[in-house]
Amino acid sequence: MRIIPTLLIGIVLALAGCGSGDSPTATPPATGGPDIPSPQVPQVILQVSPFGEGTVSADSARLVCTDGRCSASVAAGSQVTLKAQAAADWVLDHWTGCDSTVDDRCTVTVTTGRTAQPFFVRTTAPQVHADVVVLSDATLDALVSDTRLVLTFTAAATQLASVDVGAVIVSGRGNGFARRVLKKIVLPGGNYLLDTLQASLSDIVLDGTLVGGAATTGSGGSGIARVQSLGPGVTLANRARPLGATSEFNLDVPLNAANTSRLTGKISIEWNPEVALDFRMLGGLKEAKLIINPTVRPDVTFIRGPDPEDTAGEWPVDLGIFTLTPIYLQVGPVPVVFVPTVRAYVTAHAKGGVQVNFTSGYSLQGSYGAHYRKGSGWDGVSTTSLDGHFAPVGALKFEGELGISVYMGVAVYDVIGPFIQVGPYVRATGEINTDSTAGLCTKFRADLGIAAKVGGNFKVLNWYESKFELTLIDQLIKNLTDVQGAACHDTQPPTKPGSTTVVASGLRSISLKWEASTDEGGMRGYQVLRDDLDLATTGHKSYQDTRLEPGREHCYRIVAIDLSGNRSVPGDRVCATTPANDRMAPSTPSDIHASAISTTAIHLSWQASTDDSGVAGYVVSTEGRSLRTLTDTALDIGKLQPSTSHCYVITAFDAAGNVSPPSAPVCVSTLPPERAAWTLQLACVGQSYNISNHVDLDADSDSLVNVTDQAMDYSGTPLAYHLHGTFDPETKVLHAQIDWAFSNSSDVRLDTFTATLSMDDTGNLPLTQVHRTGCDGHIRFTRNTP
Repeated sequence: MRIIPTLLIGIVLALAGCGSGDSPTATPPATGGPDIPSPQVPQVILQVSPFGEGTVSADSARLVCTDGRCSASVAAGSQVTLKAQAAADWVLDHWTGCDSTVDDRCTVTVTTGRTAQPFFVRTTAPQVHADVVVLSDATLDALVSDTRLVLTFTAAATQLASVDVGAVIVSGRGNGFARRVLKKIVLPGGNYLLDTLQASLSDIVLDGTLVGGAATTGSGGSGIARVQSLGPGVTLANRARPLGATSEFNLDVPLNAANTSRLTGKISIEWNPEVALDFRMLGGLKEAKLIINPTVRPDVTFIRGPDPEDTAGEWPVDLGIFTLTPIYLQVGPVPVVFVPTVRAYVTAHAKGGVQVNFTSGYSLQGSYGAHYRKGSGWDGVSTTSLDGHFAPVGALKFEGELGISVYMGVAVYDVIGPFIQVGPYVRATGEINTDSTAGLCTKFRADLGIAAKVGGNFKVLNWYESKFELTLIDQLIKNLTDVQGAACHDTQPPTKPGSTTVVASGLRSISLKWEASTDEGGMRGYQVLRDDLDLATTGHKSYQDTRLEPGREHCYRIVAIDLSGNRSVPGDRVCATTPANDRMAPSTPSDIHASAISTTAIHLSWQASTDDSGVAGYVVSTEGRSLRTLTDTALDIGKLQPSTSHCYVITAFDAAGNVSPPSAPVCVSTLPPERAAWTLQLACVGQSYNISNHVDLDADSDSLVNVTDQAMDYSGTPLAYHLHGTFDPETKVLHAQIDWAFSNSSDVRLDTFTATLSMDDTGNLPLTQVHRTGCDGHIRFTRNTP
């Protein structure tokens, strides 16, 4: 049996950030074995995915709308004009995914699955929460350090005198930040120390819509991307990359020491990200949309030459990392900052000393992303226009991979949030000789495909969200090359695909996996049939069918296809039903227990909630403010003060955004100072201890220690310190540093130290001054008797 290898060439884009692929064609399989239906007139699906409140009509298609999502089945090649009508107190902002737009109209020619997206916004200005404070330029100029969410400002930050504990402070400078103030230390005539917690957009925006990106005026205009690094052999053809403009990579990368393997060519990418959010005063986040509209044009040559020292033939190549122009949205006086960051890299793979030489390129234009509606959860958005070429040189018989990937994630302020990942690829399988076919069974096929997914951290938008990842699309789109030599005479179909498992993976998605078929001449891929109609062709042994209607049953069969086009007997029929739309909130968390575990930490635990579609997570709140989002039913809350009372409320939420009624509050006090586990003492070498405080070195789930406190200097004036580091629970070793701030001074001192806390008394441990402002010091930890 001959094993015919596979070549995969891909480009991946990520923003930062659910859902599924292009709408399937309604064309059944063309030919094949038993039970495969006969051809029908090609139909394609036009999807309309509006943001906000409004309606859409079509001039030559019947749109069927459910829960704000619309679709129509039209003949391939049809031109359709859509008209948007905004609801009362709303207005159309713009369209995305159209061939052309005029006023409220969008025209599309539907040759493959398409998605058109009207964005409606409210006519009233957004409102922010009353406790949000935008830091002035003078205050930001006075920012000395930002370490582990503890901010140190000089006395020039007079604005902070009126900032209360519990306020949300916002910076629009650079990547920006948004923090909830947990603790505030003010030194006479000196620095301010603010101990903070990351805030989400729902802590800032009370009510209103936010729309911004390359297609809108909210993009912030043009700018220069900040290049963090470039890989060897990689240059940028254009330095100025305003948001929405084109970035070009030039590649001339040696892949081995002998320089017999190289990657050359260029990659042109246009980003065009968009973001839209709608917050409601009483309900929080109602709708969100994160989209990237990329244009990708790579044209690369891959030469894999003989190299006896390189039998594995695997090369990771870093192309570069850079930050794109931020998206600035203004919500009244508050700047909201989205920062796209890109990493590009190549992974090349070719086994066993096989020589490979080919040129390949393609052009992708599309729109990909995630759309959230409260009560329906996250849905995918995707539309693809893809074409390409593949030109082998000489004899090819190979097993290998070449992926050129660009990963783009979006940070909301300085918190990493969602990503969207888009990857057009060429999959080539077989053997071919472009010089001579004498004596060679020439059997070669190259197909153009697309893979895309969305995922990441979505709770930066709203506390009642969490991390997830969904496939948008993963299928072969177009055949580029299909060569079948007369000498091959392959009429034997592949074996029947093995056992297929199918499960509803969401309100609008069904996931399939199957056991591989075998074929002597090599496999091209698998055809997925949904309800006996052609859905997609994939080179993988799995597929996620998405953008389905809730509460519908669908049945699937898998057909294997070999390089000669022979089709197997269809696999066994399997069925699954998507859940109905989720309007039911989880039950209220119950049996809540709270206990003080130290002078600065409290432990919470509770009985899990129940929900018809499953609980996605819990939000712990205090004093009307969201504090943590988690999936577990227990939490340690640190960075508190000794002998202080704290009350907590817990709510549960599901994937559709339904939120349970809040639990009854549970209250508990932290332990008094004398109950601390350790006594911390600090002094200048040769002098008595001037600082002696009771402390608990509470470590979070990542073994990070944070202690912020006040003391008196030798001069009798107040000082503040922030001790932070990493504690290894097995070795009992603490690696830490101390940041200091002093009265009547803008100086900030920094010391580092290492302490082994397995003994009751560490003795005096030396402090290493990184920022020298005074005497050499030492630190001592003494375990207190319970």
